[in-house]
Order: sequence, then C-alpha cells, then structure tokens
Amino acid sequence: MSADAERRHEIKRIVSAAMPGILYVEACLSSIEAAATEFLKDGAWLDGWFAVRRAIQFDGKDWKPEVKRRVNAIEVQLRPSDPHNVAKAYVLGKRGSSFDILDLEADIEGKTDYAAASDRLAQKAEALGRDFGNQNELLNQFLPEALRSDYTNHAFSFGGGLAQSSAPLTDTWHTLRKALVNVPVEERNATILGGFLHQIFKTDASLGSTILDEVLIDPDMTQHLVYLQVQAGIDSDAIERLRKAISSGCVTAHGFYVLTSGVVRSAPQVKLAMLLDELCGLENGTSVALEILHMALYCLKTDGVEVEGALLDIGHQLLLRTKYTNNSDVREHRVQQTIKECYSGPSGEQGARELCKLLKLKISAHEVSGFDIDYALFALFEVQPIIALNEFLLSAETDEDHSIYGSGGLTRQSPLEKVASSVLWSWADQAPSVRYPLISRSLNVFSTKDFDDDNGLSLRFLEGLERSPDRAEFLRSNPARMHPNGWSGHLSAILDRRRGHLETLADHSDPNVRIWVAEQISDLKRWADYERTRESEREETFE
Repeated sequence: MSADAERRHEIKRIVSAAMPGILYVEACLSSIEAAATEFLKDGAWLDGWFAVRRAIQFDGKDWKPEVKRRVNAIEVQLRPSDPHNVAKAYVLGKRGSSFDILDLEADIEGKTDYAAASDRLAQKAEALGRDFGNQNELLNQFLPEALRSDYTNHAFSFGGGLAQSSAPLTDTWHTLRKALVNVPVEERNATILGGFLHQIFKTDASLGSTILDEVLIDPDMTQHLVYLQVQAGIDSDAIERLRKAISSGCVTAHGFYVLTSGVVRSAPQVKLAMLLDELCGLENGTSVALEILHMALYCLKTDGVEVEGALLDIGHQLLLRTKYTNNSDVREHRVQQTIKECYSGPSGEQGARELCKLLKLKISAHEVSGFDIDYALFALFEVQPIIALNEFLLSAETDEDHSIYGSGGLTRQSPLEKVASSVLWSWADQAPSVRYPLISRSLNVFSTKDFDDDNGLSLRFLEGLERSPDRAEFLRSNPARMHPNGWSGHLSAILDRRRGHLETLADHSDPNVRIWVAEQISDLKRWADYERTRESEREETFE
C-alpha cells in the first residue's frame, strides 16, 4: 500500500467503492481482510465500514455460509468504537449511508420495517447527543466538522440529545454558538442547533425564547434566525420576532424558504398575513411569500380549517405583485392554486377582475406573453369564467397581430377549454353576433395533446360552430388556427393529418362551412407539399 497520504486516501476511496460488488467472491476476501487491517492503521475507515454494511444489507442473505462469516468478521473489525468516529458514522455519515447502517428487523408479517429501523438510528444519534453534552472536550472536538458538514444524517436528533444532557442548557448553547460562528459563513450547517432548540421548546419555552431573542440581535447569528425559529415553532411571538428581523434588514428572503413546510399550519392567520406583506419588501420576497402562502392554504384546507379573509387578501396582493416574467422565480402550480383559493365564489370576483386587468396590461405592454402565463390564465378562466371572459374577450381591438386579441390566440392551449360549456355558451348567447366571433378568435380548431400532437377537431370549436348564428363570421374570426404552434418530426405530416380532420366537415349542411373547409384543405395541401419538398432537400444534405 502506498505511503503517500494523498494516494493512500484515493486507494481507500477506490477500494471502498468496489467492495460491495466483490465481497461475495470468496477468492477476494483475503485481500479485503488484508486491506482492512492495513487501512485501520490510519484510524477508523468509515467508508469501508459503510461499504461492507451496504453489501450485507443488499446481498448478504444469498451468500455462502463461509463468505457470510468472514464478511461479518470484517464488518466487526471496521465498526467504529471510539465516540468521535461513532458520532461521525451515525450523526454525519455520508449521503446514502443511513440505509447502510440500519439495523433491519422483520415485522410480524416477515416484512422489513425500514421506518422502525430509521427511528432506532435517530434514537442512537439522540443518545450520542446526551453523552456528548456531558463531555465538553469531546463535544468541542466533534462540532467543527459537524457544523460544516454538507450532509448530516441525524444531526437534528443529536442536537435534541444535547438538550437532554445534564449539562446546563445555556452553557451548551454558548458552546454551540461559539463553534458555529467560528465556521466560515458559507460553510455553516446549523442543523444541530435546530435540534437543540426544538427540544428546549418542549421543556423550557421561556429559555428558548430568550435564546432566539439573543440571536435576533446577534450579527454573527441573525442569518440563522429564521431556520432556528422554524425548529422552535411558529406562533404569534415567533412571527413578531421574524417581522423584527425583516425590518432590521438582517435577513434575506431566501432564508424564509424554510417556512414553506407544514410548520406554518400553526401560524395565526392574521399575523402570518402581516409577515408575508412585509416579506415582499425584501429582494425576491414576493415569490417566497407566495410559496409560504401556498403551503399555509394547503395545510388549512387539509386540516379542515376555514381560511380567514386576511390570508385571502394577502394572496390577492401577492398575485398582483408577482412579476410573471420568464426570469422571475415563479412556480406555476403555486400561482394556479393561489388564484383558485383566493378568487373562488362571489367574494373573489373583484380580486379576479383586478388580476385580469393587470395581466392584460402586462401582455399588451409585451412584458409577458399569454403563452408564458397560460397557467395563470387557465386558473382565472376556471375559477371566475365570466370575469375572465369579460376582461379578455370583450374589447374593441381588431388588429390581427395584437398581443392579446390577435388571431394567433391568447395562449397555446385555449383557456376557454377550462370554462364549462353551459357557462361559455350562456355568456355568448347574451350578444351572439359579437361574442361568438370573439370566442372563435380564442378557440383552437384542433384538439391537441402533448404540445401540438392533434387528435381531431376540438369539440368546443365544433359546439361553437353549430351554435353560432353566423357561421361564416365565426370561421372568419379564426384565420390562423390552422398553423401548429410548434411540432416535432415532419411538419408536412401534421398538416396532412389536420387536412384529414377538416375533411369530416366537407359535407356540412351550411354552404359557408363547406366553402371554408375547401379553402383550408387546399391551403393545407399546398403548404404540406411545400414542406415535404423542403424536408426532402434537408434529408438529402445529410446523405
């Protein structure tokens, strides 16, 4: 084995990575046993132990008895025994190593109970925390690595164990704080402190509040305030503390992402709304606030708790403040669900109207396109169809290239598909000569799935065609809908397929429809033939 430290480290890494695949080979075991003995001269070889454990977990049941005996002996040899390395293995470990060191047991039905094994692992880490809490020298030796580790399997449980030791809690907290601030800011991992505070709030909430108040005014710790507060819980006092942090300018919006979890279900709704309002004052705060609100609404709905007006109002404000541009941090599903929650029913009509007007202005000003925000438009047409129809379709604009009302359509997939047929046609029948052509401008002629893979004529388009008092005008309002918005494969094949779909209307009873169909079929054939020639020429250039 190489005596060079760097090369030796690399050899150990290679061997540990290879071991799970060769441990079952009896002829390799002598070499592996020798390697284990050699590498242990450097101290604990945790990667090797993880590798052996992994092989035992996945493949051990199929090994020959002699192989199993020798591999188990290697596992015992590599198993860490000194407290420091035991803690590294069970508390820090490495990504994926939690499964390797599970003590798996079968339940009464003979099935492996992974959840119970994981609980035992967390209990082991908690017990280590209790032990380390009473041994300050050992704790100080462990913390520098534990507080900068990228992956901490059970650091939270370890922190909870520290809070259960017999050492004075304030002393342990000061030890943790001192160790954390000695780690470069960009490398810090405060999970152990989070577990410590989580446990303290179970036994001495007053002390926990005092610690968090100190963190609030501690310039070396304020960046961890939101995370630590979340581990303690979110109540009225917690929200007030977080609002003070925002007003002081010592926290970033990104730090509040930890609130996008079930922890917000316990937050008082009015105070949470105030926090979200103030969070918008931070850079990128609106998108984070929308994430938090979405989770709060989900939790309340799941728990069967009525959503108060304050949260619905702030939801409306967040939707108005959202940028909706491609480069903004907008999660489409969150926007959709917030629209549906905040604007449902008669009480949501005014808010929906205001958002429609805002989006309409943004599209007209070319800040965004309808194609980019189709998720928001779909939600508006679904939850408040009459408001959306009035705001987006009723307009004096006649320019075919207009960003909203042009013949290209508002979105790739028509948002009118989200409106119930009875609602749509009832709205149209109020002023049929005006509204049926407007609807046609926003309808797809073809039913599509998976981008523009059309599979027939749109049923909604056919309904409108049959109901329209002037079919010729209805069809004239939809001149560009023969064109696919995008495609894969040969365009000529798509155009041929669309021509075939239109031929089902070739014998329509209305001569205006027959004339329109003949014109479109002729245009599609001409276009398809042209594209076929181009496609053939392109393919020849690759031969």
